[in-house]
Amino acid sequence: MEKILEDIVSLRRAKTRLAILDLLLKKGKTLKVSEIAKNLRISKGAVSVGLHYLYEDDLVIRVKRGYYKANIPRILRAVLPLITSDLFLDLLNEYREKIREKIKDKTATSEKTS
Repeated sequence: MEKILEDIVSLRRAKTRLAILDLLLKKGKTLKVSEIAKNLRISKGAVSVGLHYLYEDDLVIRVKRGYYKANIPRILRAVLPLITSDLFLDLLNEYREKIREKIKDKTATSEKTS
């Protein structure tokens, strides 16, 4: 479990892999390497390299040669315990409070200029 979570977190440093996985999750279906490349406006070679590492990390499934989809069950098994933890809920509440403060500040600023 910990390995898959590390693999997901490491995607923050691998922008191409993150973009590929994000696209596969958004589309929710199997995509060809060329479709991924076209959607992301990057070369098929860059997509192939990214998919290679995502496949090694078990974040994507190779349906057949050149066709991939996100390994949603694997990703969910890693993320669900995290998002149901008290730490995550505390961070979420802190984030919500910051958003409220920003909205309040913007409202106050716009009222002053009106």
